[in-house]
Amino acid sequence: MVPRLGNGIFNIDELFRFFERSRYGDEKCEGIYIRQDQGRYLKYRAKLVRREFRQNIKEHWSKSGLQCNCVFWE
Repeated sequence: MVPRLGNGIFNIDELFRFFERSRYGDEKCEGIYIRQDQGRYLKYRAKLVRREFRQNIKEHWSKSGLQCNCVFWE
């Protein structure tokens, strides 16, 4: 399940507050996915990740094989 953390307009400081604690444990979350819809359709999307998470990536995702994911919304 992917939890919805908020709905509305946020500045950058408000967005980074979502990093403080994961809903899946006592650790910080690795990142947040942001989307803006226009009507029923996606208009813009972005993902913000913690600096520590980025530093642990050894290889860019495009260098590995395709991995299918599925998202279940709350």
